[in-house]
Amino acid sequence: MDITNWCGTNDIREYIRTPFNIGDRTMASNGHVLISIPKNKNYAAPKKSSFVKTIEGLLDIDKTNLQPFPADVVLPDLKECPVCAGTKKASQKTCDECDGEGEVDAETAYNTYEVECKSCNGEGGRITRGGDDDCFECHGVGRVAPNDSTVKIYDITLDAKYVALIKDMPDLQIKTSENYLYFQSGENEGLIMGLRV
Repeated sequence: MDITNWCGTNDIREYIRTPFNIGDRTMASNGHVLISIPKNKNYAAPKKSSFVKTIEGLLDIDKTNLQPFPADVVLPDLKECPVCAGTKKASQKTCDECDGEGEVDAETAYNTYEVECKSCNGEGGRITRGGDDDCFECHGVGRVAPNDSTVKIYDITLDAKYVALIKDMPDLQIKTSENYLYFQSGENEGLIMGLRV
């Protein structure tokens, strides 16, 4: 299973941009979703110890009384991915001028100012459609759920794009609370954080 789709690829927090190992599990998260699978030795432990404690605490929940994923859950119609324009391929290159920060220092004889980088127009990089890399937004599908589309499962409202990540997992079992949906599919488990509505 490719769990890189669960990472925060564009996140400022470097430690969630790639999967990581904690104990005998490999995990990936973008801060809104988390998946845990059997250990893949290609990944390392995260360097931030407080992050490890947080993740371990998240999955330390009562896993009894799981229910089958409801068959009547319907995801919204997908639209063309705005990043790759449906081509399924896109790459992001960090701006060399600002190192991805979107701002550069401008010095005068009296002060130093942070100003918007003119090389990338403050974006921190450049997105190029096409190439060999799967699009980081749609994960190589070419279509995405519309922004702000939600799905309600039992009493919790979830972002539709995260429900799409788990909906077709085999033997999917779930448990909800007011804050999250816990899921389990074979040896894989994880969480999707609920939305405040």
